Amino acid sequence: MASVDPVGEGFTEDKIVSLSYARSAIGVTSQGDIFLVTTPEITVYQLAQIMKDLGAYNAMNLDGGASSGLYFKGEYLTKPGRNLSNALIFYK
Repeated sequence: MASVDPVGEGFTEDKIVSLSYARSAIGVTSQGDIFLVTTPEITVYQLAQIMKDLGAYNAMNLDGGASSGLYFKGEYLTKPGRNLSNALIFYK
């Protein structure tokens, strides 16, 4: 069961509490593998279920909407809708 409580965490805006938007998340499996996800037009509740289905032991919703972007091996898999001032970067 995924535990999601945006209202309990202090969020009040509909775009976080109930509406569907592009979303980004980071998750970690019980074996310590890290993965990143971007999705179009879903709720945080749907995102939590996706992360669980992918095997996340812990996961976190990141900034979404126009901030959702995923760049891998020289190309955007999900292109952000605006210039980004922050990024998570993983490299070997």
